[in-house]
Amino acid sequence: MSKNYTIRRMQPDDSPALLALEEKTVDTGRVGLTNRYHYDYYQIQQFLRPGFTGIVAESPQFEGLIGVALLSFGECQLEGEILPYCYLGGLGVHQDFRRMGISTAITSEMMAIVRERFGNECIVFAGIQGGNEGSLKANMKWANQVFTDRTSAAIGFLPKKPPTNANGITIRPVNDSEIEEVIRLQNNFYCDSNLYPQKSSADLEKWLAKDSFGGEINRYYVAVDQKGRLLAGLGVTLTGMLMTAEISRLPWMLRGLNAVLHLFPKDGAKTLHGHWFWFLDGRQTAGAKLWDTVKWLERQQANMGMLFFDINGPVRKAISLPRFLPQSSGYIVVNTPRQLKEDHFLYFNNLLI
Repeated sequence: MSKNYTIRRMQPDDSPALLALEEKTVDTGRVGLTNRYHYDYYQIQQFLRPGFTGIVAESPQFEGLIGVALLSFGECQLEGEILPYCYLGGLGVHQDFRRMGISTAITSEMMAIVRERFGNECIVFAGIQGGNEGSLKANMKWANQVFTDRTSAAIGFLPKKPPTNANGITIRPVNDSEIEEVIRLQNNFYCDSNLYPQKSSADLEKWLAKDSFGGEINRYYVAVDQKGRLLAGLGVTLTGMLMTAEISRLPWMLRGLNAVLHLFPKDGAKTLHGHWFWFLDGRQTAGAKLWDTVKWLERQQANMGMLFFDINGPVRKAISLPRFLPQSSGYIVVNTPRQLKEDHFLYFNNLLI
């Protein structure tokens, strides 16, 4: 088969071809997922990814697309500085066109876009699932630093009953009058992290007001004590309202557990993605209660919660991972103008979609 292909920017009318490509680009990591989109593919990516730009590959010998990458843009922290970032997500190549250099060509186009927009003072990074050695090898061609086994995922399955009350803690949506204080506490929680996108009150208000496909799917919840004092906060995106993730492959241990415990929904995962999870120092119990309760409150819209976090960071104090599940692992690969310190925790949980 010819190795001839071209790389170009994604266009809105690529959506049908992208849907067909999705079925041929299942992640080769430990868990294989295929998304079933409920609305237009391009419009969904525009909604979910800030500053969205897509890259695609095509071949004259194939009707359709043979490669794709999804880029998000914004600003985030780098060792105390604020720099523009580009996050690479959704990198995939049609199974019949792999090992032809297409991933490298796509990421080369990504770096060209980044340099044209920002020069060298920019952060580029991507998350790679454990076991996906091919993707890791391709991404290491542009990366200058890699973090191994720092990523973990709190996978919250559908609760069967509401969480019990805990020491007078109340979980509810944030009030407009609380947004400024919420943002101050959230930014303070992540002040020593790398890759965290600092927020303003206006940012959160705009995010909450985003209307997509006839409904608001972004929510922000807080945990408060009996006097109404803020203890913890969490933003969530109900991605399950836009797409359903169908699991095509599981590692042998998870296959066995799923056969007995029915962990993964038979009709696909309708996911709730968590962002910007924080809690006051010493109030990790409130944080844990917040995460557990939000999954219950949104049970009509989502049957699985997903919260990514750095195992070396403070979020781990509030997250209880089921002992019967194998620990997730993966890589964060970065290209930065200055090295990230290994002892600074990483923020990435609102980007791995």
